[in-house]
Amino acid sequence: MGTQVRHSLSGMRLVYALASLVIAFSLLQGASSGSFLLAAIFLVLATGLVFVRLEPSVRLVVGLAVVLVLGLGAGSLPLEALFPLSFSAIFLLTFVVPTWLSPIVLALLFIVLAWPMEPSLALRLGNTAGLGLEASAFGVLAAQRKRMERERKSLYTTSGELTQSLAQVEYLAFHDSLTGLPNRRLLTDRLNASIAQARTEKRSMAVAFIDLDRFKAVNDARGHNFGDRLLKSVASSIARVLQAGEVLGRQGGDEFILLMPVLHDATGALNRLEAIRERLADGFWLDDQKVYCTASFGVAFFPEDGATADDLLRHADLALYRAKDMGRNRVAVFSGAMEQEASAVYLLDSALHRALQETQFYLLYQPQVDILTGRLVGMEALLRWDSGEPGILMPDDFLPAAQSLGLMDSIDEWVLERALHEVSQLRWWRQYPVTLAINMSATRLDDPSFVPRLLNLMAHHQVTPDRLEIEITESVMSRDPDTVVSRLTDLRRAGVGVAIDDFGVGYSSLNYLKNLPVSRIKIDRSFVADLEASDGIGRAIVAVAQSLHLGVVAEGVESRRQAEILLNIGCDVAQGFYYERPVPVDQVQLKYFDGATEEQRA
Repeated sequence: MGTQVRHSLSGMRLVYALASLVIAFSLLQGASSGSFLLAAIFLVLATGLVFVRLEPSVRLVVGLAVVLVLGLGAGSLPLEALFPLSFSAIFLLTFVVPTWLSPIVLALLFIVLAWPMEPSLALRLGNTAGLGLEASAFGVLAAQRKRMERERKSLYTTSGELTQSLAQVEYLAFHDSLTGLPNRRLLTDRLNASIAQARTEKRSMAVAFIDLDRFKAVNDARGHNFGDRLLKSVASSIARVLQAGEVLGRQGGDEFILLMPVLHDATGALNRLEAIRERLADGFWLDDQKVYCTASFGVAFFPEDGATADDLLRHADLALYRAKDMGRNRVAVFSGAMEQEASAVYLLDSALHRALQETQFYLLYQPQVDILTGRLVGMEALLRWDSGEPGILMPDDFLPAAQSLGLMDSIDEWVLERALHEVSQLRWWRQYPVTLAINMSATRLDDPSFVPRLLNLMAHHQVTPDRLEIEITESVMSRDPDTVVSRLTDLRRAGVGVAIDDFGVGYSSLNYLKNLPVSRIKIDRSFVADLEASDGIGRAIVAVAQSLHLGVVAEGVESRRQAEILLNIGCDVAQGFYYERPVPVDQVQLKYFDGATEEQRA
């Protein structure tokens, strides 16, 4: 559409220019006075305005001047010069008046000037055609000019909006959208500048991480909108006590970063952070109620704790985690030991992932023996890790770290799969009623798919439920008792045994034991070690188990005397070095089924 208008406009300009030149030439050829020359000059000037862009005010002045000249000279001009001059006036007026008014002006000028003053019909028709041609040309020109004016204004408006949008984008790139505080990017820039200045002036500075304690509970209980308002209140509360040069920013979530570029001493900085901590601990008024939200602080100093922005931020973050580990609502200062611990955890994390991928884990089995007869009644699968370094790692060396790193589900899954696979390949294990005991972590019981997954694995390896026992620790009851009871109930209904490992050293409660769907309890090795000195605790545990109709297994039996005492107090099954150390599964067969036939041994 725009191309068609431009082509039409160009054609109109060309036609008008040629017509103007022809008329001017004819006037000059027949001029008998200066009036004809004046008419030609005005006509040519009017034609030139088509190609020269003038401001509306200039066009108005020129138009008024032309109309004035025409009005003053019309009476003295001959009739032949009046019509070309009228064409020039029409052209100027159509650029001064609105587009919709142009046809009316043309009609009036034709009626007033052309029609009554020219007696010849042919000239009247010719003048009418000329006016029509000018009306068409000038209408297109005026519309095009106004469209260009609108586009120019729209361009200015769009340019202003774009500038405003770019400024908004730039602001959001460096500031937190919720609190308006500098984000980590801007904080890092200012931290780098502060470090450079502190290095030049040979002075100290500090970086502090501030993290709200248990903020997730606020979001869960009151909703995210309430949590956002609390974050704004925290930001405002800290910002009000900032000193000159200090910068508070939001790292994200419920974590803030405070830059303290000018320090007199470390003690003063710690005192200020303590004051901020106490101020936050006083709580905030939201929705006409007092909301309490404590915070933990981690701080690192320049140049003692780092020479770069990345080092200071990382070390302050490590100090923050230490404050969390120490109980929250406190200020912790970075130390080199924190970095060493973090490095060890990182290396252990990588090593554990590699151990799962490369199958560096393996299982040993410790026999569970009937104390009276010496017969093998069960065996416990125990995890070991051959990391390639000197020495084999025991579960206590890496499982706590695996728990914190979220790897326990994968390790538990590997142990289940491996243990069921290994025993399912043993013909002698299928021949004799030997139970397989496997330890499971508390997090595994949180998974609603655990029981169906376990039953599917047992069916795949053709292991019947009565041959499997899942061992859990008492600590699982401190997590979600209802969920634990539900999972264990599902296991017991399926026919799988459940034993409480390390009984008596954890979350001991006779009430929960009464309601817990378990089949056996295991006396912890610490109580077994003290049996020769005093068997009171052992007797009590056995008495509780018998009253609840539960089986009992004693761990860590290392001497014949301990075995005799256990038998005397009513415990009939034991495991420990006295009977056998944890060994590969084929060695269990060699020791306890030596009298079996060759076919059974296979």
